[in-house]
Order: sequence, then C-alpha cells, then structure tokens
Amino acid sequence: MKPSEKILIVDDDAAVLAALELGLRRDYSVVKAADARQARECLARDEFALVICDQRMPGETGIELLTWMKDAHPATVRILLTGYSDEEDILAAVNSGRVFRYLVKPWSNAALKMDVRNAVEHHRVTAERDALLETLQHENASLRANIEQREGGLIGDSPAMRSVLQEIDDVATSQATVLLLGESGTGKELMARRLHRSSHRKHKAFVAVNCGALSKDLIESELFGHTAGAFTGARARQGVMREADGGTLFLDEIGDLSLDLQTRLLRVLETGEVRPVGADRTHQVDLRFLAATHRDLEARVRKGSFRLDLLHRLKVFVVRIPPLRQRRSDIDLLVSHFMGMLRKRGQRLHPDALDWLRGYAFPGNVRELRNLIEGACLRTRGKIVGLDAFPVDEQVLMQVGPQTRSVGSYEEHNQRKNLARKQLADRLDRMFLESHLRKAQGNISQAGRNAGISRTHLHALMKNLAIDAKTFKPQPED
Repeated sequence: MKPSEKILIVDDDAAVLAALELGLRRDYSVVKAADARQARECLARDEFALVICDQRMPGETGIELLTWMKDAHPATVRILLTGYSDEEDILAAVNSGRVFRYLVKPWSNAALKMDVRNAVEHHRVTAERDALLETLQHENASLRANIEQREGGLIGDSPAMRSVLQEIDDVATSQATVLLLGESGTGKELMARRLHRSSHRKHKAFVAVNCGALSKDLIESELFGHTAGAFTGARARQGVMREADGGTLFLDEIGDLSLDLQTRLLRVLETGEVRPVGADRTHQVDLRFLAATHRDLEARVRKGSFRLDLLHRLKVFVVRIPPLRQRRSDIDLLVSHFMGMLRKRGQRLHPDALDWLRGYAFPGNVRELRNLIEGACLRTRGKIVGLDAFPVDEQVLMQVGPQTRSVGSYEEHNQRKNLARKQLADRLDRMFLESHLRKAQGNISQAGRNAGISRTHLHALMKNLAIDAKTFKPQPED
C-alpha cells in the first residue's frame, strides 16, 4: 500500500537525512530539506503531517523554524532533533507548544518509530477534531438561521415589511412592553426574537409561551410556578417568569388568557413580583414583556373578556404585522428561501406554479406558503415542481377569488379566475385518466372502455396533459 502521510525531515547532515529516510520511508512519504530555507519552500508547496527538524543548522535554528511553523502551519506536528545539550531552550519550546516532543542523537529506531507514529496519530485525531468542529459550527449556524427564519417571517423587501422591521429595531433598545398584532402565520414570534436579539437583554434568556395552547391550571403553573404540594403530586417549579429573569418573556396569543390570570399578569407588570401557586411570598423579577395575538383585543374588552387596564399596559408600543396578501412583492423572495431550505438536489419551481402562488390569497400567511412548498417538493419525484404538486382543489380555488377583487382590473380578475378554473379542471382530468390507465396497466383501449370515452378522445386528453401510457405498464422483472 502506498504511504499516505507525508513527513518532512530537515537536517544539514546528509547522513542523518539518509538514516531518517531509511527508517521511515516504508510507512510514510518522506521529503528531505537541508536547511530552514528549503523547509519553508517545501511547506509552501505541500502539507505535511509531521516535521522532524535538527536544532543546530546554518542560519535558522530548529527551534526558530518550529516557532514560525506554530503560527504558519499549526496543524503540522513538530519534533525537534538535537545532539547537543540545549535542555533549557528545548524544554521551554516543548512547554510553550512550539515542539511536540524532542529526540536526542543518536536515536534508537524503535523510539523514533514510536514517536513518529504517535505524532502522526496526533495529527490525524487533531485534523478530524478540527473538521468536526468546523462542521458543527457550520451546522449550528445553519440551524440557528433556519430556526430564526423557518417560517420566513423576517424575509421581505416590500415597503410594508421594511416599515415593520424598522419599528422593531427602533423599539428594541428600550424597555417598553411591545404588543405584536397580526394574523396567524405572519411571524409574530420571529419578530419577537428579532426584537430580543437587538435589545440590551440579548445575552439573557428569551422564553416563549403560547397562552392558548395550555389549560387554565397548566398555564398558571407554567407562568408563575408552584410550590411542592401545591396540588396532588406537585414538585416545586419556578415557572417561566423566573426562568426569564433578566431577559425577555414572550406571551403569544395573550388574548386567550383567562380573566383571573390577566389580573395576576397585570400585578407582575406593575410590581415585578411573582407569587408561585401555593406560595406565601413573592419573588422579584426583572423582565421585558412582549405579547402577541391575532385577536381584536379592543373588541374583547367591549365584550368583557379582556381587561382594559391590562390592554393599556401591553400597548405601550404596538407593531402591526401585515398579512402576506398585503406584501405580495415578497412572495418570490419567500418562495426562493423555502425552495432553498426544502428542495431536493436540482429541484426547482415551474413558472406556472410560481404564478399560481403569486395570485393565491394565503389565509394561513407565510406559514401556509412554507407548508405548501414543502408538501409540493415531497410530492414531486422529478426535478420540476409543477402546479399539479400543489393542492389546487375547490377550497383553494375559493381562496384565489376574493383577493382578486382588490387587485388589478376586472379583466385581470377574470383572467385569474379562468386560470384557476383551468388548473382545477386539468388536475381533475389528470387524476381521472391516470386512475383508469393505472387500472388498465397502460392499455389505452381498455382504459378508454372503462372510462366510457373513445380511444381518439383519450389520446387527445393524454396529449394535452402530457401523460405517457408507458409509465403505467408493468415493468419487466430483472
């Protein structure tokens, strides 16, 4: 087997070079240099796992060369070879990390081979560790970016989006409570995270709680904590308000909080004091509160289901996040982002599918767009993600129409309506024909008889939809 690890030996004594090469060339690829200048030239041309360098040479000493290498080639292991008693300098070089270890002339071949083997193994392990760390750092950075933008809520260059991001950045460095208003799927939590990252509390905890996802009893313990024995089987828990102490607490869907918990929350906002369930004393906390909802809180105040004084506390600064239908110029950017996150190698979106997405109303906003693209990519086996990979059904068709009433002319509205109808009709035709062709195993005449249409008509429909009967024929066994 051809030696793979490269070793550079540096010595002004030709006999020493020959002896070292003879002892190592069977297991390693050996390169020789007569002095430090030649060694630098070799290092500039190639990478080495190990350099064995004599201490006493004309010009630069071995320690000087290896000291330079520590910064210029830190991954290369360095062994110093000496026949002199420079113990003080050599030990200093070893202790400072400039030299991995040193060998004294004359050396034993067994000791030389063991030291070289250990040095090469050290180089291999270090290289693998560094590569792993680099990979982990890249993956962590990618993961953080994906978490922060997994819904694409912060992607966009429309005037509406730029205005919202500017508002977030303007209020971030203050201590003001911020209320984020917007429909489901618009990216309210992502906005809250951006605000926290831009604030003076960015190095402290960011804790998010969905107030609508838990029952009244659970959300109370989640927010305020509870003492041991507060209820049957209860163990002490400090709650998210104390977990977020010094940082930011984000209360999502705060409009779903019950009236009695609204009262307790108002107390925390006013005094900074938290009383766990079952406790007889309070704990002081330093929190920045952010809240969000898709509900009309003022309407809930009029109905008596939300406290007016709490609303006043929350709406110190209000940010209204626009729905996707009000920032349509961002759709192409979002589509590109999600395709980049989710696509298989070489997959891309067909222009017809992109046109359909541009005209869709997106009642679920950015989250729905992401889910639509993810589903379409998973349904598509080929490289082109076409319109037929999207769920163009009656429900979706109903969502296309309403938004066109406020966009463009009546003629453009009719064009979009007709396009949506054609897309739905083609989708249904394809499903119908493919079902019969699959059942008939690609036999066009049989499929036509089963479907009740002539072979000529079936051929025309298949040509219009680019359906190939061969794909439904049984595949011969190997």
